[in-house]
Amino acid sequence: MQTIPTSAPPTPPAAGASQAHAPAPTVIRRNDRGLDWGSAGIGAAAAAAIVLLAVGGAWAGSRAGVRPTR
Repeated sequence: MQTIPTSAPPTPPAAGASQAHAPAPTVIRRNDRGLDWGSAGIGAAAAAAIVLLAVGGAWAGSRAGVRPTR
């Protein structure tokens, strides 16, 4: 393994045609138009479906062991 002396100054990068100019910065513009009501509606419908399935499953499970009296 070759060691590099710590007292040696760092060498600058080679100058020439191989050096490229830094690219221009990219400008990102956001168009914030507020709440996306379509996505909010989809999320609310999904939450309501999950709640209804959970309540229906609990109701069906609680009635499974009940037998009608004669």
